[in-house]
Amino acid sequence: MNLISAHKTEKCLALSQQGTYMFQVPAGLSKQAIKASIEQEFKVKVTGVTVTVRKGKVSRKMVTKRKAANVTRPNTRLAYVHLAAGQTIPMFEEEKAKKEEA
Repeated sequence: MNLISAHKTEKCLALSQQGTYMFQVPAGLSKQAIKASIEQEFKVKVTGVTVTVRKGKVSRKMVTKRKAANVTRPNTRLAYVHLAAGQTIPMFEEEKAKKEEA
């Protein structure tokens, strides 16, 4: 079971042209484990991994007609994976092709 999932946004597609790809990863996973997982799954050479934590947004939810409560979305951990020159991940290439057709 793979816990790493691709993060596909416009920013991710722009970064993929420079050889950097974004993935959502679990909180306890180390950079070395992320690197090994990406190399094993996609058969590419990873040169570096940068990890950031995106804080969850706070929103207000109405509990009753006159009472509201603050609800916090969970934090997400994003890994920026830098690949060796000339290597790509085909999953992101397919997404770019779909966007160019539209």
